[in-house]
Amino acid sequence: MYAFKSNVNNKIEKMVLDCIAKCEAINIPIAKNIVFKTDSAERRNGYCQHIGKDDHVISISRLLSEDSEIENTIFHELLHTCPGCNNHGYTWQKYGRQIERAYGQHIQRLNNKKRVTVDISHSKRRYFSKEEWEANKDILQAYTREGEDRPIWFCKKGSKTAEDLEFHCTSHGKKIVKFF
Repeated sequence: MYAFKSNVNNKIEKMVLDCIAKCEAINIPIAKNIVFKTDSAERRNGYCQHIGKDDHVISISRLLSEDSEIENTIFHELLHTCPGCNNHGYTWQKYGRQIERAYGQHIQRLNNKKRVTVDISHSKRRYFSKEEWEANKDILQAYTREGEDRPIWFCKKGSKTAEDLEFHCTSHGKKIVKFF
C-alpha cells in the first residue's frame, strides 16, 4: 500500500508512482507499505525512515527544483526500503547500478553539493549565502555595516528579517545598511 500525505503535489506523486513502476519492472524488491510526504529541507534531498519491519516513510524536499534531481532522490530513497538496504552498502549499490543500467539514472550515495538546489523564492531560511545572492539579486537583498565595501548579510527583499536589519546596529556600533 502506497499512501501520500496531503502535502505531496501531483507532480511528485506521479514521479513516485513512475519510479515505483520502473523498480518493479526490473525486479527491485522495494517495500509495499510506504507513506510519502514532502518537507522543506534545504540541506538534504530526502530521507527514508523505517517504521517496523516492512513499513517506511519517505520524505522528499519540496524545494528541489530540477525533475532529474527529484527522480534521483525518489529512486535513492526507494532503494532504502529494499531488504538489507538500510545503509549505502553492497546491496543498495547493486540495486543502484541496476537502475543506472536500465534507465541511465545515476543513483548517488551522497549529494556532493553543499546544499540542494532550492527554489529561493519559496525558502523559509532567514539568511542566504553570497553565491545565492549573486544568482538571485531580484529576490535577495544584501546588507553591510555602514562604511564597509562588502556585503555581509543576504535576506529576502521585503521580509521581516530585511526590515529588522535596516534599523539595528551591530556590535561594531555601525548601522546596518543596504549594500548596492
